[in-house]
Amino acid sequence: MFFFSSAPWAFGVFLIAQTVTATLDFPVIINTTSPLTLAIKPACGTLDSATFTEINTGINLSATRPFSHQRTIVAFGDSWTSNGANGSIPVPPIVWPPSPSAGSRITSNRRASNGFVWVEVLANSLGAKLLNYAWGGAIIDNFAWNTTSPLNKTASQRTDFVAETKLFLLQGRYLDSLVPSQTLYTVAFGINDEGQYEIAGGDWDLAYDTYTKKLDQLQASGAKNILIHGMYKSHPNSDILQNKIFQYLRNAHVMNGTAVAFVNLERLFTAISSDPSPFGYRGNPTCLISTSTSNSGYSHDFVRMNANEDDDIVRAIALSLADLKKPEVINLESDTEEEDDEEIRFQAELQRALNTSKAEASRTSRENAKSSAPELQAVIPTSAFLSERAKLEKERRERQKRLRPDVIDDDHDHDSGREDDEPPAKRQRLSSSSGVRADKGKANTASLYRSSSSASAAVPTTNVPTIEQVFWGGEFRQTATRHAEPRKDGQPTFRLTEILGKKSDLSFAIMSSYSLDFSWIYEFFDRSVPVIMVAQPDATGQPSLKNVLPNWIKTTPLLRGGRGCMHMKFMLLFYKTGRLRVVVSTANLIAYDYRDMENTVWLQDLPLRSSRIPHDPKVTDDFASVLQRVLYSVNVEPALKTMIKDNVRHFSVIPMLRVTAFTSSQHPDLPLKAIEELRMFWDWSKVKAHLVPSIAGKHEGWPAVVKTGHPRLMVINARHVFTWPEHLFSALTTENDPQGSSLGNYTTQWLNEFHWSARGESAEDWLDEPKKRREKLPFPSVKVVFPTRATVQKSQLGEEGGGTIFCRRKQWVAKNFPRDHFYDSKSKGGPVLMHSKMILATYKVPSSSNNRNELEDSETEDDSDSDVQIIQPAIGWAYIGSHNFTPSAWGTLSGSGFNPILNISNYELGVMFPLKDEAAVDRVACWERPPKKYARGNDEPWMQEESIYHQDG
Repeated sequence: MFFFSSAPWAFGVFLIAQTVTATLDFPVIINTTSPLTLAIKPACGTLDSATFTEINTGINLSATRPFSHQRTIVAFGDSWTSNGANGSIPVPPIVWPPSPSAGSRITSNRRASNGFVWVEVLANSLGAKLLNYAWGGAIIDNFAWNTTSPLNKTASQRTDFVAETKLFLLQGRYLDSLVPSQTLYTVAFGINDEGQYEIAGGDWDLAYDTYTKKLDQLQASGAKNILIHGMYKSHPNSDILQNKIFQYLRNAHVMNGTAVAFVNLERLFTAISSDPSPFGYRGNPTCLISTSTSNSGYSHDFVRMNANEDDDIVRAIALSLADLKKPEVINLESDTEEEDDEEIRFQAELQRALNTSKAEASRTSRENAKSSAPELQAVIPTSAFLSERAKLEKERRERQKRLRPDVIDDDHDHDSGREDDEPPAKRQRLSSSSGVRADKGKANTASLYRSSSSASAAVPTTNVPTIEQVFWGGEFRQTATRHAEPRKDGQPTFRLTEILGKKSDLSFAIMSSYSLDFSWIYEFFDRSVPVIMVAQPDATGQPSLKNVLPNWIKTTPLLRGGRGCMHMKFMLLFYKTGRLRVVVSTANLIAYDYRDMENTVWLQDLPLRSSRIPHDPKVTDDFASVLQRVLYSVNVEPALKTMIKDNVRHFSVIPMLRVTAFTSSQHPDLPLKAIEELRMFWDWSKVKAHLVPSIAGKHEGWPAVVKTGHPRLMVINARHVFTWPEHLFSALTTENDPQGSSLGNYTTQWLNEFHWSARGESAEDWLDEPKKRREKLPFPSVKVVFPTRATVQKSQLGEEGGGTIFCRRKQWVAKNFPRDHFYDSKSKGGPVLMHSKMILATYKVPSSSNNRNELEDSETEDDSDSDVQIIQPAIGWAYIGSHNFTPSAWGTLSGSGFNPILNISNYELGVMFPLKDEAAVDRVACWERPPKKYARGNDEPWMQEESIYHQDG
């Protein structure tokens, strides 16, 4: 039945024997020198068994493979599997233990064995590399049990499957070197969960849900061979869990083609208890019951050994997991000194997060749970993701009690409480009828394009939660952050859960992000929802398709020569009702951007058309057609075709793409089957914003140039925003907030080039000017809004929070750099830093009566150009999106006025819309206005590279 190496009993499982009572993993004794003999045969069952049974559906790591294919075992679990390494270098086992706490000379890293644990013996027998993330006392999910939940003031957290999986996924360099067919993933959890449940109860459904989600993630990362160890103690609750896991394995094998195996350890322990002699034992007592007491019969109890073996070789070791200390960080092996340094930093950061989590949980327990306005918290490391899970869930409950007392707080679904955003509204049950839904919320929508009087009344007065509202007229908001909630300016915010809507309502999503944490964003979606994720290509810059999670496909566009980046941040969210939500954001899909940094989000909901319209290839400039062009450019089309047609056993190799085998099933009923259907099926008539993309590459000739980059701003201005006489372009002031990435190497030539487009003037005359003359022009009227060092230091997270805001010293001190054009950036929301990218452009019209009369006359003139839409009055425009204020993002013009050339390094996306008056400008701006100009000699921009918190060493 089993096919691992030549070992007579599968997986080397029974090298170790452990008896378990409550939460303690008791004695483990092994024979490290003698070959194994078969003491009990497996009770092999079938895959369609109604209850869990021992199976192997085809795992075979011992088959002949090319020499270059390294066998690897990736292990997760508790002390049954742990070698005291937790993903780092294991301490060699102490075969001759001087004390009951043997297994490691470092007691905090001790193993529950005085020799190799079973997975080490298996790895040695296969000549396999072992990545062991198991840890003594580990459970499935801290949130599942009252004794370990961070929501419980007196609870004590343990290592859990969530943390072990996250650590494995974060160590990305391992993922790339694993050969799926030659990698075995072993998982053994449950006995400590049963113990915690017996003490104070908990949620077995959550434990199962977490268990299977982590298995999903492992498969998405390439797992093709999964071995599950059943528990060595029968209990009604744990048996139900094992049955569910067994059913999951069956589905994984049928749907994804994953080779799975299940081992029932209870059979082994029952056999030993009934008759220990076939196993070489003279008795069956508990050899040790603590780390300081021993049983005199240890040398012949619970050990499989040769008859001629010296009794002194074998010792009984016990480990009380309740007293287990935190692990000491041990650096992982790496091939280069650079990787060593990186791993040391990572392990140190992880340990700091764990320590902070424990301290933060203790501090939180002393806070007043009834506080209506949480105080600003003390600065903690931004990587302390564990404490955030508990803290944000606690805050959610407080807000729920305060704002919606009629809501029943049902704690059975802790799904997204584990991460750093507010849990989904599936946990909110309104006492009113379900008719109070998003589709009823039209009257509550705050339009972007109202006058100043209505702009100030943007906050909905309804009690309908934001997560259930629909924004038919469009809406933009800053994102909520943990250190500015509620906002100082009183403006409403968006959380990621509110942007996505209810999990149960989604049917399909297309998203894009530069920085990306799949394991984090995956928690916000139902596992059945198909998702296409546009992401950054690898160093080659070649387009690719890859299945990264069940029903999730990652696609990357072409970056010539591997230069530039896919920096777009958008979402197309398709709902089961037929509604489509379009989202353009400045936030990456990582916890940090939706938790600690302030970002900006624009979104609009679209209904289905009453009847489809035909595809019109001549329409190229409206929102829908521009969006379709963007999707083609970032390689969404082949991903869409693949998701509809292909599955694990069949896929077509797409030319120029590196396609890996997909584990997702077919989705023939997607609401979108072709990109051009976006304009055909959905009603875009109420969308007043204009889409502004940058498409990486070389664009030559005016028809191509004006579709992308900063010339796109020029076209929108000329056709849709302003139609004023040329001599009234007296003073365009551009305030720009380029946070979240490096500032550009600004020259007077590029700033003037951008300024021409920003005010709606064609660059034909500009390009025909001699280059030397262009280089000597003064800087235009531009304000670059960027935080000073002092502002970053005074923010709630201090310098540690400035890790994604960049300005280099060599830029700032460069000759002719526009230092006099820099202004400080301070959020209107509170003491937080901003990752928002925003441009506010305002026209200052001369106040003389003649000019005003000319302006009024110009409004009544007949214009024969049907493309021009006169929208008056407007004093400027706003841009929100992924573009930083850099030539790489917006492009650089060259060539001539007759044949221009635009070179763009990045893929970017944003929206642009007119501003009616000064009140609208004030509302849109995410920074305090007017911004304070840098004081010469005193103020300098924040330079991340000079902070002690962001050094490479």
